[in-house]
Amino acid sequence: MDPDSAAALASALLVLLLACAFAGADVVSGASVYGLGNILFAWHDRSIVSLALPVMFSRVSVPAHLEESFQQRVLTGSMIGMVALLNKHLILGRRISSYGMLLASQVASYVAVLKWRTPLQSTVFTVLSLGVTYCIIDAGYWLLSIRIGVVGVLGILISSCLSGLSGRLYLAVAFAVGTVGLAVAPMLTPILNQFLPIEEIATVHVTVSNFAGDEHFHSSAVEMLIVTANIQISLGYQSIAFLRSVQDRQNALLTVGPGASLSAQGYVLRARRWVLFMCLPYLLQRTVMTGIQSHAFGRFRHWTERMLRLHSFFPQEGRAGTMLKSAASSNFTVEQYADAINGAVEMSFGIISTKLASLPKLMLVPGVVRAKPWLMIAVVPTSMLMDTCKAWVTAHLTAEVEMLHRQLLELANKRRRIELHDMKSEDLIQRSRASRFAQRQWQQVGVQIEDRGMRLKSIQLLHAMADQMYRQQLLGPGIECTLACLMETNYICNADIYLYTTVLENAIDAVLTRQREQATLASMQTKVSVVRHLIHQQSTLHAQKHPRCATTQGSQIVHISSLEYARGQAHIHIPNLTLPMGRVVAVTGANGCGKSTALAYLASCRDGAWTPAGAELLSNAVLSMPSSDIVEIAQQFYWPMFTSPMSWLLFERLDGTGDGDSEELRAARARAWQLLEEFGLTAGPKPSEGLEDETRYLDEVKEDWYGELSGGERCKVEFIQKVFLRHECPPLLLIDEAFAPLDPVSSRHLKRRLKAFCSKSLVLVVHHGAERLDDSFFDDELHFANGTAILQSLH
Repeated sequence: MDPDSAAALASALLVLLLACAFAGADVVSGASVYGLGNILFAWHDRSIVSLALPVMFSRVSVPAHLEESFQQRVLTGSMIGMVALLNKHLILGRRISSYGMLLASQVASYVAVLKWRTPLQSTVFTVLSLGVTYCIIDAGYWLLSIRIGVVGVLGILISSCLSGLSGRLYLAVAFAVGTVGLAVAPMLTPILNQFLPIEEIATVHVTVSNFAGDEHFHSSAVEMLIVTANIQISLGYQSIAFLRSVQDRQNALLTVGPGASLSAQGYVLRARRWVLFMCLPYLLQRTVMTGIQSHAFGRFRHWTERMLRLHSFFPQEGRAGTMLKSAASSNFTVEQYADAINGAVEMSFGIISTKLASLPKLMLVPGVVRAKPWLMIAVVPTSMLMDTCKAWVTAHLTAEVEMLHRQLLELANKRRRIELHDMKSEDLIQRSRASRFAQRQWQQVGVQIEDRGMRLKSIQLLHAMADQMYRQQLLGPGIECTLACLMETNYICNADIYLYTTVLENAIDAVLTRQREQATLASMQTKVSVVRHLIHQQSTLHAQKHPRCATTQGSQIVHISSLEYARGQAHIHIPNLTLPMGRVVAVTGANGCGKSTALAYLASCRDGAWTPAGAELLSNAVLSMPSSDIVEIAQQFYWPMFTSPMSWLLFERLDGTGDGDSEELRAARARAWQLLEEFGLTAGPKPSEGLEDETRYLDEVKEDWYGELSGGERCKVEFIQKVFLRHECPPLLLIDEAFAPLDPVSSRHLKRRLKAFCSKSLVLVVHHGAERLDDSFFDDELHFANGTAILQSLH
C-alpha cells in the first residue's frame, strides 16, 4: 500500500472512530433512540461533532506543506478541535462574542510548521499571526480580514505563475504585486462583485437579520460559514488526488487486451485496490463530513424559519399583540413567506459552498497559466464572450420565469383563501343558492394558474435545453482543446485529464459565476423581494398612529381627550369625555357611526394591541385609565384549532406552565367545571367516579370545538374564559354586540352575573336595537351621533 492510500484510509477510519466516540454518550443515554437515522441525529447534535470534528478534519486533510507528516497533522488538528470547543463554550457563556480564538489558532497552526530557517523565526511569525488574526476577528473587521485573505491568495497565485523568474527580477515583481494588492484592497469588494454575487448574498444576510436579530444571526451565520469552509475546502483538496486516481484507473482499462501490458486479472486486482484504499475512504469521509454540514445547515435554516414564524409574527411573548395582520393584509401566506426566506438562505448557502469546494482546484490554475499563458489569455475571454451571448439570450427567459413564478404564488394564495372560505361557508352557499357562482370563481382562478404554470414549464424547458447545448456543444470542446495543448507541452499526462477538466471548468465558472447563476440569482432576488414585502408590511403596521395611553393606578375614571378619527364615511371627534368606574355603559348609535372603532382605540391601550384596521387617527389623542388590563369580547370569537377545551379555558390563568397535579390547576379545573355547569355547557358524559372523570372529555383535543357549539354557547364560553375565570373582573371590559346570540333567559342570567362580578369595573357594551335600554343592567348611555359621543345617565 502506498503512503497516500494509507494516509487516506487512516483519515477515514479516524473520522469514523472520532464521530462514534463523540456521539457515544448520546446514543447510550437515549433509550428511545432506534435506527441509524436517529443515531446519526444524536451524533450531529453534539458540539464536538458539529464544530470540533470539521475543524480537526480540515487540519488533518490539508497539510501546511507536502513534507508535513500525518501524525503531526493529527496532533495539530486535535489541538485545534479542543480550541474550537473552548471558543464555542465561551461564546455560549457570553464570555466572548467571536470565533477569533479558533480562526487565529488555525492560521497559526499553518504558520508554525512552515520551513523557517530558525526556531526564532517560527516563534515570532506564529505569535504575530496569532495576535493579528485574533485582533482583526475579535474587533469585527470581517470585511478587512476577507480582503486580506483574498489579496494573500491572489499573491500566492501570481507568485506561483512567476516562479520561473529568479533573483532581483522576482523580488521586484513580488514587491510590485504586493504594493498593488494593498492599493486595490479597498476596491476589492466592487471588483469581485462583478464576477461573484457578493451583493446578492449580502442582501440576503441583511434581509434575514431583520427577523433573526443582527447579533444572534451574525453569530450563527459565522459558525455555519466556519463549518462549511472547513469541510468544503478539505473535501475539495482531497478530490484532487481522487480525480487523478479515477482517471488513472480508467486509463489502465485501455491497456487491457491481447498482448497488452495489463491482463484482465491484473486490472481486477488494481480496481479492487482502488475501491478499498482510495474510493471507500474518500466516500466515507465525504459522507460523514457532508452529513455534519447538512445537519448544521438544517439547524441553521430551521432556526431562521422559526425566527420568521414565531418571533416575527409574535414579537413579544406574553403580550397581546401579534404581527399576523401584516400577512393577512398581503398577497402571500405565512407559508409562502417561510418558503421565500428558506429558498433565499439555501441558494446563498449553495453558492458559497460550491465556490469553497472549488477553491483547492483553482490553486492549480497558476501552473496552467505558467505553462501556456497565451492559451489562457485566449480561453478566458472567449469563454466570457460565449457566456455573455448565452446570458443575453436567456436573460429575457429568466425575467419571464420569475414574473410567472411570482404570479403563481399570488394566484395559489388567492385560490387557497377562496377554497378555505367556501369550505367554511358550505351551508351558506347552499342556502344562498350561490354554488354556480362559487364554481365559476374556482374555475377562473384554476384556469389562470394552469395557464401560467404551463407557460412557466415551457420557458424553463427551453432555458434548460439552451444551457445543456452550450455546455456540451461549445464549452466542452473548448476545454478539450486546452487540455490537448497542455498535454503537448508535457505539463499534464493522461492521468490528469479528468482533474484538469474539472480545474478549467471551475476556473471559468468562478470568473463567470454571475452569468451562469443568472437564473438562481433572479430567483433569489424574487424570494428576497417577497420577504422584503413582509418587512414593509410590518413597518407600515408599526408606523400606524397610536393614541397616547396614560395609566394611573387607583384612578376611578377613564378619560378620553381629543380623540378624532375617521373610518369609512364616519368622522368622529370626542374632545373631552369622562367615564366613571363601577358603571355599565350602553354604547348606542346608528350603523357605521364609529362605536366599535372607539372601543377598538380603547383596546389598543392593552399591551401589544394594534389600532383598528381601516381607521385613521387624526389627532394626538390621550386615553387615561386606571390599568392596561383591558379585556375585549368582540362580535366574532376566536378558537385555536387542535386544542382541548380545558387547556383553552385555563391558558390565561396558568399560561401553559401549571403542573398537571398541582393544587392550583385542580382548583382552576373545578372552577371551570362549576361555571360550565352554571351556564348549561356540561352536556358531556357524567360518570359517578368524581370530578376528574367528569371533566376528562374536556381534555380531548378538538379540531374545532367552537364549530360544535351554537352561537349562544360560544358566547357563554367566551365570557367564562375571559371574565369569570379571573379572580376579579378586569378594570375595563369592552363588549361589542356579544349578547346578540343569547336567548332571553341566558342573556338575563349573564347580565346579572356581570353586574355583580364587575361592580368595580367600567363595562362598555355596544348595543343595537329599538327596544328600551334595560336600566336594571345599564347605568349610562354613550350615544354616538352627529360626529361625536354624548354620555347621559339612565337613572
